[in-house]
Amino acid sequence: MSGTRWLVLHPCVQRYLKSSESLLGFFRRQVREDPDDKQARKIFTDLSNPFTNAYMHFLDYAMNYFNEFNAMFQGKGVLIHKLESASRTLMSKLGQNFLKPEELHRIETVNIMHPQNQVRHA
Repeated sequence: MSGTRWLVLHPCVQRYLKSSESLLGFFRRQVREDPDDKQARKIFTDLSNPFTNAYMHFLDYAMNYFNEFNAMFQGKGVLIHKLESASRTLMSKLGQNFLKPEELHRIETVNIMHPQNQVRHA
């Protein structure tokens, strides 16, 4: 992935998720064969972290929303007049994952950090 081409992030995440077990096995073997390989050990440690896998699954899910939003602006036409409504739609789509449904109608002003506005998950 290139630092200047963030739009390639989603395919990279998807590719990682498809090959994560193979990558983990490769670096596990590399660390076993060469215990002094600090880079391999760091990568193996990161890949073994359950938060890495959870984060990648989250990115895979969330990037769909951002890619859809971005695709609208990839054409040649001027779409500045659609930016506000498209941004509101993006925020609502993201918000539906953790905000109470009655808070989505005021997505521009709702305090997303306030627990009373969030859906409680058991």
